[in-house]
Amino acid sequence: MHAASGVRVTEIALAERAAFGPLRSSSDALLVVIEGGGWLAVADERQRVAVGESIEIPAGAERLLVTDGVPLRAIFIEFSFAPQLQEADAPNGSQAEE
Repeated sequence: MHAASGVRVTEIALAERAAFGPLRSSSDALLVVIEGGGWLAVADERQRVAVGESIEIPAGAERLLVTDGVPLRAIFIEFSFAPQLQEADAPNGSQAEE
């Protein structure tokens, strides 16, 4: 779908009773379900996913996306550089405002 420095965006479309994976990525990722639903297994945890939900997937974790009785469409966003949010000093030495 789209790739730029530091991020890759892919649309995933699965028919009913289909699977995508298992796969691993060296990047942190975000899965956003835009249609349908199913199950997502990340490492040893399995959870139901439905339209409108977003799920964080850590780098290196094995993932498997499976549909049940309905098709599923999702946007998969991979981040090659995902810095942690932290409070930073402003250029003049004072704390940055929120």
